[in-house]
Amino acid sequence: LDISKIEANRLDLHTSEFDLVVMINDVYAMSSMQAKSKGLTLLLENQLGASYWTKLDLIRVKQILINLLTNAIKFTEVGSVTLHVNTIEQGVCFKVKDTGIGMNTEQIKNIFECFQQGDNTISRRFGGSGLGLSLSQQLAIMMGGYISVESEFGKGSEFIFNVPC
Repeated sequence: LDISKIEANRLDLHTSEFDLVVMINDVYAMSSMQAKSKGLTLLLENQLGASYWTKLDLIRVKQILINLLTNAIKFTEVGSVTLHVNTIEQGVCFKVKDTGIGMNTEQIKNIFECFQQGDNTISRRFGGSGLGLSLSQQLAIMMGGYISVESEFGKGSEFIFNVPC
């Protein structure tokens, strides 16, 4: 539904002031259960301190982080997933790094397209609709930010979400 609203220019952002650290800890706690059930280690590297008040769309930032962490956990069979958060000149940078299956150059080129999951073997093996990263990227752009990816096939991926605030 969100994809349709974005494409029709009908999705509105609702910014509010909130403590980003509280939201990050909430997302981390939710994702920890998923990681633990797979025998993975989920690490949080918070460079923001004990509190960091900002004005963003809380729901959409949370949605993007949950999506990135869920994907990282889904595509990691052994090892760890790390959520790193720090400030940048114009806002906040979130990095989700995993020791999962990684992607080749061709897969990276199409990763933010709707219904893309690398290739058919990935969608058969891991499931999912292939909409999450496309939606997340579009939401990030609506907030004036972006998501980029660095990956090495067989070694893992790192998704970087920068958002101004």
